[in-house]
Amino acid sequence: MLNLIIVDDEPIIVDGLYELFQDIHDVELTIYKAYSGVEALEIIRRTKMDIAITDIEMPELSGLELQKRIVSLWPTCRIIFLTGYSDFSYVQNAVRNGAADFILKMEGDEKIVAAFYKAAHSISLELDAEKLLEKAKRQMQKALPALQKEYLLHLIESDVSEKDHVRSQRFAEFAISLMPDQPVLMVLGRVDNWFVDMSGTDKALLLYAVQNISEEYLSRCRLAFVAYSVNKFALFIQPDETGDWQDYEAGQVNEDQLLMFVSGMLDNIQSSCKGYLKVSVSLAVSQQPVEWAAAGRQWLELERLLGRGLGLGKEVILTEGREPLPEERVSHVTGTEQNLYRMLKQVDRVEAALENGQQERFFQWFDDVTQVVAFEATFNPFQNEAYYTIAQLLLKLINRIGFNTGQWTAEHLDRLMNIRFHSSWQEAVANLRETADLLFEKKQQERLDRTDELVLKINRFIHEHLDEELSLNRLSEKAYMNPSYLSRLYKQITGVGLSEFILEARMEKAKGLLKLSRHKIQDICKMTGFETPAYFTRLFKKHTGLTPQEFRELHMESAL
Repeated sequence: MLNLIIVDDEPIIVDGLYELFQDIHDVELTIYKAYSGVEALEIIRRTKMDIAITDIEMPELSGLELQKRIVSLWPTCRIIFLTGYSDFSYVQNAVRNGAADFILKMEGDEKIVAAFYKAAHSISLELDAEKLLEKAKRQMQKALPALQKEYLLHLIESDVSEKDHVRSQRFAEFAISLMPDQPVLMVLGRVDNWFVDMSGTDKALLLYAVQNISEEYLSRCRLAFVAYSVNKFALFIQPDETGDWQDYEAGQVNEDQLLMFVSGMLDNIQSSCKGYLKVSVSLAVSQQPVEWAAAGRQWLELERLLGRGLGLGKEVILTEGREPLPEERVSHVTGTEQNLYRMLKQVDRVEAALENGQQERFFQWFDDVTQVVAFEATFNPFQNEAYYTIAQLLLKLINRIGFNTGQWTAEHLDRLMNIRFHSSWQEAVANLRETADLLFEKKQQERLDRTDELVLKINRFIHEHLDEELSLNRLSEKAYMNPSYLSRLYKQITGVGLSEFILEARMEKAKGLLKLSRHKIQDICKMTGFETPAYFTRLFKKHTGLTPQEFRELHMESAL
């Protein structure tokens, strides 16, 4: 999923290139256009850009000046200069500032498209997996990251807020690059899948690779990465001095700009983890930076959101939520104890399976745990430990998805959380299984309801605003979701891409207006959101085999 912006002070060139790139289907593109450098700057301040095609000579803000502003906002953006001038000084300045390509306008469409594909390919090759893993191996040899991790976890898990001077001293002692007296933006992540039979060391190594990917894309920020369970990690983010983060009127950091940058880079982090490390990750980001004293509460909000998810519950990028406090796990070791300990060590992975609705995986673990202690004396300590570990997992899910009073009574809670409520171990296990079945059923129904509601909401908005700009960014703002994730989720649910649905809806409205109204074709073009009458005519003929005028005349004849 790439964002492309086309910038030129000659509208005919911008419109022509816009139509040219509309015909590219092997790369998923969201295309923006601007008729000046100033207009382009307004767009890139709101939207992450991957590739920019821009003229050099423009009034007010030149292409070279625009290049500097783009790179300061989106360092990974590739700049392709398109100009009518072959002056070597332009080329020299463009290349010195990191331009991806320099093309003369007279060279034609093929050269421009080739430069686009070259830039897109370089983006995909930007990070080398082998180098990331080698870097991760070196980092694992050092003790400092472990000390940083333990201290940051202490900060967010402690019930007592640490005094500012103590926090400053610890940050300096552990070489934590964050500012102890400044708010922090938090992102929680979850690895959705591991390779089969992967060792703990390999998982830790991959989490270090995820850290390196995160640091690469968020290089404009102060960043601390903490892996806090077998499949979860956190990012603590603050603006650094290399970017222009200041709201000069307010005299403080522009939090919206920071959040926009981080949200834009989360998609790159997720895509790189999938492409280079072959693991899918889900991410949840706080809506704004919080003081360190409130970091623990924000952590719980994001944990809850990450547990709820949407769609299949994988590769999500969401904003803000709540989560119950984490619980400690206690285990023992010998005979039955040894087997039970081995089973209960998997509890974090099982919790992830429970969150993601993976019934088969959960019940396999459930059966293993309950069978290990089935032949012990009734309600001995081992059975109690096994029972309450499972019951706590189920209670956490109940709190996350929410059972109303009619569905979940005090008696249900007693039966779940008091093993003595049951006359035998078999009865107790049966109650746990019945509860788990109900929770899986409710979670699946809730997920289906929420995703159906999302599709209806998006479709309704599209139909009500067909005459307006319907970019992926605008739709994602209405859905409170990351643009790329919304695009994937919509296609996953409906089987149709958002751009396809919008085009079909516009065509259906256009056909209706041509049949039943006397509006001029150029007015129908505006009413259905097409850029120009020529573009509308070309797409309409491609869609129906007829020009708009031929379509209208045909239906007038049919009516006669």
